[in-house]
Amino acid sequence: DESDSAYVGKPYNVCPLEKICGGITTSKDYETLTTHIRHTVATACAPAALDESWPGTGDVHPMLRVTLLHKSDGAAAPDTAQGGSGFRVSCINGGWALPCNLNVSKTHAQSFQLAWGPERYGMRKISPLSLQSAAVSVPAGQVLENFSDTGVIAKMPPAAGNPITMVIIGDPCNGNMKGFGQCNFRAFYGVNLTLPLLLNAALKSSDLWYLTGDNFYDRYGLFSVSIFAQLNKEAQGIPLLATPGNHDYWFNGIPSTASNSWLWGYDQFANGHAQFFAQDSQATFEPKAPAADQIYPSGTAAESFSAAKGGFLNFEATPKADARPENFYHYSIAGNVGFVMFTCIGGDPRGFVREACSFMKAKNPKLVLFLGHWNMAGSGCPAGRDVPSIAQWALKNTECSAFAGSTGKAPFGPIGHAASRLKFIVGHQHCNCMTSFQTIATNFCLPDDVAPNLVDGFLIGSHGMSWDPYPGAKPECSPRFGLPVLRTDDNKLTFAYAKLSLEVMPGKPVTSWQLYTAFLGHTPAEWSHAEAGPYGAGILKSNFDALLSCLKENGTNRCSKNTSLFDEWYSSELV
Repeated sequence: DESDSAYVGKPYNVCPLEKICGGITTSKDYETLTTHIRHTVATACAPAALDESWPGTGDVHPMLRVTLLHKSDGAAAPDTAQGGSGFRVSCINGGWALPCNLNVSKTHAQSFQLAWGPERYGMRKISPLSLQSAAVSVPAGQVLENFSDTGVIAKMPPAAGNPITMVIIGDPCNGNMKGFGQCNFRAFYGVNLTLPLLLNAALKSSDLWYLTGDNFYDRYGLFSVSIFAQLNKEAQGIPLLATPGNHDYWFNGIPSTASNSWLWGYDQFANGHAQFFAQDSQATFEPKAPAADQIYPSGTAAESFSAAKGGFLNFEATPKADARPENFYHYSIAGNVGFVMFTCIGGDPRGFVREACSFMKAKNPKLVLFLGHWNMAGSGCPAGRDVPSIAQWALKNTECSAFAGSTGKAPFGPIGHAASRLKFIVGHQHCNCMTSFQTIATNFCLPDDVAPNLVDGFLIGSHGMSWDPYPGAKPECSPRFGLPVLRTDDNKLTFAYAKLSLEVMPGKPVTSWQLYTAFLGHTPAEWSHAEAGPYGAGILKSNFDALLSCLKENGTNRCSKNTSLFDEWYSSELV
């Protein structure tokens, strides 16, 4: 409160309990922040103060991003924009995260444009975001040190042909802007604490990780910062693949209600996502400046966004015109896995996918993963452009047919002939489960114990957006909060899932009153930290503690083989 002289200019963590200084995820918390609060976060507040939020880890870090280069192949990588192996490293500054600065040549620096920066109410005017980014040369399987002032050591994935371990998070939801009901279950699963704890424990021994879209349901950038500012140095050094979902374009999730006004709010149209996650993409080969009347600060030369100046994003789309799809088109190879990542918004991705499949056929990784958000058409995604539809099309019509494997045969899954060397991973539907081309088209899952030859892909779309099913709920799927891990060792694709929820279901189902209370942006008393702590009413405390201990002691790969903690959903030879 800037009218209270006792606190103006003081560090955030000296606020008394009644100032609610320990929460950093809800709209109420953000509305109390002032311009004096920049790089400090409360670390010593008692849970009694957190009546509207869920406490985090108590730690705050710089925000540094490591991403794979578009067209990298796990070897010499001559097709990348820089003509060799390496990755993109980026610093995101702003909010309450600690400062981050790159120490490499040809660093591109800019304020966030079009969303989450100083314009269009970015970060709700709480220290809007800025970006530093550069492509750096690093051989496959090596590490990069001393490239920033953060102490982060960036880890290149294993060289081509070697197995990888990958963590997958889908539809993470940790904030609730009152009245919109975006993250009703943020407190039910204690997402502001449980997700950073999981990522900090699991990523340091993983090779890369993937966000399946609807990343924090974030209109202004606040909720993304609230998680990433809690990630430690080891986690931030692991390469990230991130794709946008419908709520990353339009806050309400559908284009017909898109908003770009002071009255109804400013949707990000995936422009905030493109800069915050800083993926190296097709746009890297031909970056574009914003329109002259959209550039911030005004008068900045358009050339400063060019490839010659280190630019790597296409800002041609003005607000209320969705971010250019080239910013989200990416293919690469890490270890023995190829990735084809795309959006269905802004154009037909099939031409890009055809090109990616030719690349994969030439490089011949053991496995190809199709990555994107939409599990089916709708919510802005035209028919035939969702990831499963494109994957099925590619298996029949492109050089990706080479990855059908020894038994793959159209129509694949339902007849027991799923492609063994090509799978999709999507979000959108709020379940974590295995699925097939036919089941996903009707928004349903396969049982956890189904045979591998029936599985065309995986749906990972529930890390805080939905709750565990009560009896008779549809669709039926695994507990909706857990840790999915993909491995490719022993010449197999293995998908393991650690179940971390279901404690209160079905014996104590969610009530209508709790749903209504959460929708209005409040925390139901039964879900509060004081009542349900330490992790949340929907989290199995014993499972969570055992998993954290295993991850820290044994690493993610070994831990995912522990059958007392992980269910082995899928395991099949990559032949």
